[in-house]
Amino acid sequence: MKRMELAAGPITDPATRAANAAGIATGAFPEAATSPTTTAEETAKATVHAAEQMQEEFRQYRRYHDAWNHNTKAVDQAIKEGLIKGARKPLDFACMECEMGDPVGARFSRNTKTGSSVPLNPYHHIEIDLWGHLDVDDRSGFRFVFGAVDRATGKLWLQPLRAKSEALAAIKRYFTMVRAQLPGIEAHLNVTSGTLGINVVGSDRGGEFTTTNGATRSSFDEFLQDVVHRLNTPDTAASGTTKVERMWRTIVKATRTSLLSSGLKKKYFWDAMVLVADVYNMLPTEANRLGRGEAPDVTLGLRHDLRDIVTLGAPAFLRVDGDKGDDAMQIVTMLGFNHDGGGYRVLCQNGKIVTSIHVKVNGDDKAFRRGLADAKRDPKQASQFLKDHFNLG
Repeated sequence: MKRMELAAGPITDPATRAANAAGIATGAFPEAATSPTTTAEETAKATVHAAEQMQEEFRQYRRYHDAWNHNTKAVDQAIKEGLIKGARKPLDFACMECEMGDPVGARFSRNTKTGSSVPLNPYHHIEIDLWGHLDVDDRSGFRFVFGAVDRATGKLWLQPLRAKSEALAAIKRYFTMVRAQLPGIEAHLNVTSGTLGINVVGSDRGGEFTTTNGATRSSFDEFLQDVVHRLNTPDTAASGTTKVERMWRTIVKATRTSLLSSGLKKKYFWDAMVLVADVYNMLPTEANRLGRGEAPDVTLGLRHDLRDIVTLGAPAFLRVDGDKGDDAMQIVTMLGFNHDGGGYRVLCQNGKIVTSIHVKVNGDDKAFRRGLADAKRDPKQASQFLKDHFNLG
């Protein structure tokens, strides 16, 4: 992966200087080691350079950690495999947003059989569910999100909704998307054309998915007449929609941490959640049984490039064509990928949200972060853009 260069500042923290000295003594900074002809001044310069380089690698690690859904395991593995260059994990690494984003501190294990005889064919058996409601003053009025997950690969798809009644339109769009992907997936997996398809749909007994006590089928029931609609048993989540329930816990936690670290206001919660889902599909996950833990997009042969992953709220440059061919670069804020075509979805300084392929991530975000920190210390002096879109409280 291409390394993003950041300018490093002088090391002023006494603890850091002590750690640097210890690093030289133990050989952690071999480039700073002395030789018989090395002067004291050269040694000092080499020490400072090595320390600054290490701090830069620490900063790069945190940037990858933020962008990759705060998935420490995935970042560590990518560094081990050489996919990430120029990043090093601090020995005392800790993420406050990770702790704040997970309100559930306790953990327990359930001794429940989760094995299945369902064949491991992509999209053969999917699980669907709605999450919400959550009122965040979203610009589009979204209050719910429809989720669908493939039991074989863990491939996730999300669609924010204004009301539960939009669930039918969401699953129709999902079926259309899957049908468009299947020919490419079949070619990638070298299986006969027409072999793959959605055959089983698991859901809970919510009124948006079925009519359990009425004599008339719901519109959702009618749409699913050509597949097996498997309903879970009330109060027994593990019996019908285990995958999607686990998925919500993972995605919601990652969304909260991503929003916290970005500094954006809560009204961008759904933007954060959709971006988290996109990144989730690009990273290794134990939910992918068919691909034995690799990224769902890799197993399915879908477009996959870790260099495309962006951080929510990160500064970027948007190229705007001038009247006479004179291009101009505008500073924008990253919100996620464009699902209706290539490129990214960004927030402009005038508050408008646009999609474009002409977006370049700003690799050096220190000035932006410094300005945001100053705005939080003195909100009255903050720009109107920061007041409107970032949490300064």
